Amino acid sequence: MIRNFKIALLALLFPIIALAQSVVKGKVTDAQTGLPILGASVVVEGTQNGTSTDFDGNYTLNNVSDGAVIVFTYLGYTSQSVAYTGQSTINAALEESPSELDTVVLIGYGSTTKANVTAAQTTVDSEEFNKGAIVSPGQLIAGKAAGVQVTAASGSPGDGPVIRVRPGSTLGGNADALIVVDGVPLDQQNANLNSINPNDIESFTILKDASATAIYGNRASNGVILITTKKAKLNSDLRLSYGVQYAVEKVQNYIEVLDATEFRQLVEDQGRDTSILGDANTDWQNAIYQNATRAVHNITAEKGFEKTSVRASLGYTNENGTLLRSGYERLSLSLNAVHRFNNDVKLTFTSQLSQEERRFADAGAVGAAVVFDPTQPIFSGNDIYGGYFEFTNSTGPEPNAPRNPLGLLNSLDAQNDNSQARLNMNLDYKISQIPGLRFVGNAGIDYNEYDSYSIRDANSGAGDRFASQNYNNGIRRNQLLDGRLDYKRAIDAIDTKMDLTIGGSYQDFYRADSGRTLTNTGFQDNPFSVNETTLVTGFARATFDIKDLLILSGSYSRNGSSRFSENNRWANFYGANAAIKLTNTDFVQNSGVISRLKIRGGYGQTGQQDIPVSFAFLSVFTPGQNQAQVQFGNDFVQTIRPEGAIDLKWETTDQYNVGIDLGFFDDRLLVRLMHSIEKLVTFFYSDRYQLVD
Repeated sequence: MIRNFKIALLALLFPIIALAQSVVKGKVTDAQTGLPILGASVVVEGTQNGTSTDFDGNYTLNNVSDGAVIVFTYLGYTSQSVAYTGQSTINAALEESPSELDTVVLIGYGSTTKANVTAAQTTVDSEEFNKGAIVSPGQLIAGKAAGVQVTAASGSPGDGPVIRVRPGSTLGGNADALIVVDGVPLDQQNANLNSINPNDIESFTILKDASATAIYGNRASNGVILITTKKAKLNSDLRLSYGVQYAVEKVQNYIEVLDATEFRQLVEDQGRDTSILGDANTDWQNAIYQNATRAVHNITAEKGFEKTSVRASLGYTNENGTLLRSGYERLSLSLNAVHRFNNDVKLTFTSQLSQEERRFADAGAVGAAVVFDPTQPIFSGNDIYGGYFEFTNSTGPEPNAPRNPLGLLNSLDAQNDNSQARLNMNLDYKISQIPGLRFVGNAGIDYNEYDSYSIRDANSGAGDRFASQNYNNGIRRNQLLDGRLDYKRAIDAIDTKMDLTIGGSYQDFYRADSGRTLTNTGFQDNPFSVNETTLVTGFARATFDIKDLLILSGSYSRNGSSRFSENNRWANFYGANAAIKLTNTDFVQNSGVISRLKIRGGYGQTGQQDIPVSFAFLSVFTPGQNQAQVQFGNDFVQTIRPEGAIDLKWETTDQYNVGIDLGFFDDRLLVRLMHSIEKLVTFFYSDRYQLVD
């Protein structure tokens, strides 16, 4: 009876099951050409049920449930999803998606596609950044770009890493790469990347060889790093987000030293007087270190309208160092907005505002903790030297003995407050009267104010009963105005694409410093220092893509710097490179293994104008210094006179390079090989010394 009931029930349910599990047929084609696509994947979303298209683009998919979603995918095309509601036939026309080689990448004063890059450069975007409680932007790309070294300048909180693009090439100048943030080249003597919230950065593009950097000639001998900050997309929904990262750091290993017992035994074994030893057992390294904490908070809001997009973010970072009394705090605010007036005019406003507080510890405590007597206590039991134990003689602290490590830390109060504002307005104007021509202009300012102090307690071993107080403050201002014309045109008669750029840049740097120091007779004002320099640049670039096979590119930069005398103020820098794109040839297309092949080579000459002392050929008057005077009656007038080297010249570097880019198995494996020869042609010199190749 039960068996008959089951059979009857199955007979009733069979039509329903047959309805719910149907067969779907169809064809997958290229949306542009209408041609069938062989091997396209057809899968029921979220299941293993799938098939692929045959030579004619046809497919048959069984067991499709009502309400299921069928996904059509093929390499190089945008996937398409269709909901099944009982159709017996579902056709799909797939749109070709831009390949990785069509991705737009930045170059000096412009952009190109990844396939047309002829020089050595690397782009690292936000998806590839290092993750975690990142404080400094440089930490985002550590280990992510070949030939780019990111190392810690120190263990001090807030001290940004040192970024080197290859080994760098300078004898007397700044070895740092030129950093350009949203089109604004930073002052290489004040390129404070820590003032930028890492959460606001979209990508890093590193220009490595001279043929790529020559267009920035005057400061490009050590590479160029282009930083782009995040912006919202047009026609996007309101998005609010909050993120927090928290990290704990500790000193993993201390330097191996003798503990108190071992130290007493050593003194005793040498037959020395052990009565001078203490009866404590102090681990001095443990006394000066702590478990450090780091918290990074970010709030972001972004919204895209039909013609305007806005992104705002607020960030707060608080980091305590592993060395007692060291720490770093940053409050940052960014606002980026893009507005399109029409299809021809786009205005972009970018800004980063930050307030930093950096607390310094006495680094001398690290060495003192290694050598200080472990049998002595931390505290002496009296109020002399702040209550800390110190080795003394009849006049005070013993000059040949180390200072109490904890006393060094706690007797120093040192801090630097830094306020930074970077603002930039970018105009992109497509000149419709001349197809392919556009004007791009930038007006930017990078303004920084700092205020620092260092106070040492008079009643301390380090202070030797004399108070130490130093106060310093100053401003740094970097102003930029540049513009360029870009012209792109396809010359069909010779199957060539042409890309031309010509423009100019004016940049002014102003630095002023003042301060005061406590002496035995009271506070004394430090000399007031003012330094202002100007850079003027004209640049041009031409690129030709011939038959999508051969790329020829050349760039030129003429620079003038007020840091040099009129005889040596101007210099010319240039670069040229070429590449053969074999990716689209039959050899690569039919190989089945090789998916990318490009051979490239180039030459460039770049410069360096960041001499240690600006205006070396003409000293700026500094009050309080011993400078020449001229007497007019009873009045004495300070003069300005040449100091040091008066015939300084630009430092110039030549670089030759060849390289090959290889991709295997649809670029799942990428290999980039490069060989570079670099030589210093001239370095900063005067009539007293020179080096010319």
